[in-house]
Amino acid sequence: MKKIILLAIISLSCCFAFGQNNIGTPYSYYGLGLLPENTGAYAAMGGVSAAMRDNDNINYLNPASYTALDSNRFYFQLAMNGEYTWITTHREASSYRVMQHSYLNMALRLWKDLYFSFGFTEKSDIGYNINYNELISGSTDYTTFNQALQGMGGLNDIYGGLGWRYKNLSLGINFSYIFGKIEKQQTLIANMMSSYYVRTREYIRLKDMLFQPGIQYNWKLNSRSNLILGATMNFSQKLWAKQEFQAYKVNTGSVSSTMLDDETLKRGYIVYPFRISGGFNFQHKNRLRIAGDYTFQQLSKYEAFKEKQNLKDYHKAAFGVSLIPDAAGRFFRQRINYMAGAYFVDSGIRIRGLHADTYGLTAGVQMPFILPNIGNELLLGVALDAGMRGSERDGLVMERYIKLRVNIAFKEFWFMKRKIN
Repeated sequence: MKKIILLAIISLSCCFAFGQNNIGTPYSYYGLGLLPENTGAYAAMGGVSAAMRDNDNINYLNPASYTALDSNRFYFQLAMNGEYTWITTHREASSYRVMQHSYLNMALRLWKDLYFSFGFTEKSDIGYNINYNELISGSTDYTTFNQALQGMGGLNDIYGGLGWRYKNLSLGINFSYIFGKIEKQQTLIANMMSSYYVRTREYIRLKDMLFQPGIQYNWKLNSRSNLILGATMNFSQKLWAKQEFQAYKVNTGSVSSTMLDDETLKRGYIVYPFRISGGFNFQHKNRLRIAGDYTFQQLSKYEAFKEKQNLKDYHKAAFGVSLIPDAAGRFFRQRINYMAGAYFVDSGIRIRGLHADTYGLTAGVQMPFILPNIGNELLLGVALDAGMRGSERDGLVMERYIKLRVNIAFKEFWFMKRKIN
């Protein structure tokens, strides 16, 4: 009971932490924000997930994988990210750094071949602060205006999932409660000598259920090798949302404001588009793994309060390898899981006809530690993710980033009966 209470406290703490503003990329301006491009227990393998399954990690990205977990253990998994990003244009440069929780998961077997997992994950992040000057169209004296765009928030996911196995086939489903808030502000100053400026504020609250089924099939090739095929998806779904919009004029001298527009209770929905991910995982002698994923999301169908954004469809390709020299080896270095990978993302963002694509390379390790308590095990995963997003062409923004991802997985024999006291 004490352990359950402690886990509940940790879970609630992480849930509140997910509500914080976490990132600073201008590309989070579009849609629901920046979608996680490399997450999960296999982040060091390029973020592959569709066909990944083992008895060390909770792969919450495909609920069919829960059936690979040890039936006698309780699983607890926590991940944190640190990021440093350089932002450059053809004229200016800046940087930002953040640290955030990524996910918290727990899992256990419920009955025979039925497994259960629950936890918190991030669905999207919004965080930007953009300032620029533009020439007023038709101005004869080259008058400019200053525009400031600010945004913060994002979506979070509380989920519960089931996985069921029949021979080599595993099926699963996650039931997710999606919630979050998005705040966007725009400030317009006609010129530096102006006595007032105009500011608009858009505030969106969103909450609803989302369902994500998954499937995996373990195909035994021979006595030493097997091939796992997997897929997961969600159908296009309308998520309930409430929007508040305000516009007002602010006097720069007295800081007094005049309301221009106020719509406080605009209720509607946001369309979360259809998404599907499929992949393979080749395993040899429980030592070598080679995996690949492809993900598609129909972001061109994204819609907020019956208004569409200029987004194209999302595509992601990921590839990864891992090697354990000898899982039962005498030396610690032999039991370490060494991983590497790469990924490419077409985010669906188009600016002046140019793509805001993302490229990344990953590498990392997962180190097992046997605790002095009936074989309880702690696995410490460390992954480095280096990549770039966007371009400096035609005045756009290039981001180069380095991310440090730490994953802690704990397996405990909660359900093993003692035979000797």
